Amino acid sequence: MPGTLQASRAARAAADVAPAPAAAPVSVTIGRVDIRATVRAPQPAMPVRPAAPNPAGLSLDAYLRRRDGGSG
Repeated sequence: MPGTLQASRAARAAADVAPAPAAAPVSVTIGRVDIRATVRAPQPAMPVRPAAPNPAGLSLDAYLRRRDGGSG
């Protein structure tokens, strides 16, 4: 009966290495995503300097006429 013992061991070994049935596909869905922003402390505003008065007292039109050679 040693032959039947070896045959039964061989059958068990074959059953152990038999491929498992294919697993069903897994589907994952995300129901909700939370996004949170971190707020930095506001930076101090840069002081706004008033425009320096035009020392020559020229208007834009006067400057352009002067730049173009006075004609116009």
